[in-house]
Amino acid sequence: MRKIEPERIRRAARIYASNQEASRALGIAPGSFSRLCRLYNIETPYARKRRRREEFGRQRDVDLLDIDLDLQEIEVLEEVLDLN
Repeated sequence: MRKIEPERIRRAARIYASNQEASRALGIAPGSFSRLCRLYNIETPYARKRRRREEFGRQRDVDLLDIDLDLQEIEVLEEVLDLN
């Protein structure tokens, strides 16, 4: 097997949207691409998508929590001002 420089693997992982596309561009099997990424501690496109999805979910949960808190504050204010 020919040696692939870590920088080429890093660049492919950054440019392509999937592990399969990145591995195809490097001319290696997807499993080999994933193994090399683990070896050089490079985030794969798949891992990047998963991380962004999780970050988005956490942010959405925080936003919903903020809305819920705002509604509770409104209810408290209505009670205090007797607007019901």
